[in-house]
Amino acid sequence: MRIFTILFLWTLTLQSCIDMPSDKALDSWMKTKILSGADRLIMKEITDFKWDSLLILRPYSMPDRIEDDLDINLSMIKYTGIDFGDNTNVLVYLYQGEVVNMVDFDRYPGDFSKNDPELISKSKAVFEITITGQKNINGDKWIEIVAVK
Repeated sequence: MRIFTILFLWTLTLQSCIDMPSDKALDSWMKTKILSGADRLIMKEITDFKWDSLLILRPYSMPDRIEDDLDINLSMIKYTGIDFGDNTNVLVYLYQGEVVNMVDFDRYPGDFSKNDPELISKSKAVFEITITGQKNINGDKWIEIVAVK
């Protein structure tokens, strides 16, 4: 009985640590689009999977709090480190309230951190690309990606 209990708890622990991998192909496509000189990033044009809303988690976002506020399940992305890291934004794609894809996106070449943590419908997931006067630590121009309202 004791071995069964230990195995059961171990299985629950492992399942709670399952994390959705970042979509490297989408990450690469977004970087290419941002660095191409385009003035807009239209998410429905660069995705090839089924989704209906997008959530952007900026640095230091707290998935537990956002999960409660928006009444969604973010268990698949809780271990990205977004709650204590400042070098990435996490873009979470949902379909009917369930996480279907995500991109752990470096803040360079495009910083999404000026966006509020809210669900953005697929039809409104359009972002303006702005090169600012600031530079990153490598001397590259800072690029902000902000939802068009």
